[in-house]
Amino acid sequence: MGVHTPSHSQPTSAPLTGSLWDPNITVETLEAHQLRVSFTLWNESSHYQILLNSFPHMEDHSCFEHIQQIPAPKQEEFHQRANLTLPLHSSNWCCRHRVQVQPFFNSCLNDCLRHTTTIPCPDVPETSGRRDTSALGCVCLG
Repeated sequence: MGVHTPSHSQPTSAPLTGSLWDPNITVETLEAHQLRVSFTLWNESSHYQILLNSFPHMEDHSCFEHIQQIPAPKQEEFHQRANLTLPLHSSNWCCRHRVQVQPFFNSCLNDCLRHTTTIPCPDVPETSGRRDTSALGCVCLG
């Protein structure tokens, strides 16, 4: 659904929600259970919040969460790249990550459009053309 503007004298609601901002989020997995997140700052001196949610391979129940605040940039930092490193859960099974960049622009405060990117779990290599379907179990008697 597009924004309808009957005349040029009425502003559209799109700029008011921060929807003209394209943060161009990039995420890189680092060694030592970390993610490097980069995004482009907007031309407004407002702070940002980075939300990380991690999930098991095929589930929607979060196994790890982290929130990091980014202070408001100075005017000379507008449209520059912000770079930060986020910690990850130390278990390999908590491997799918969703990173959200939430701006707090003056026009929309805490209701600004969040930009999201998802990093899937790494592919598990197949060995000799078939998947290992063996299971490891434990029977504990008390």
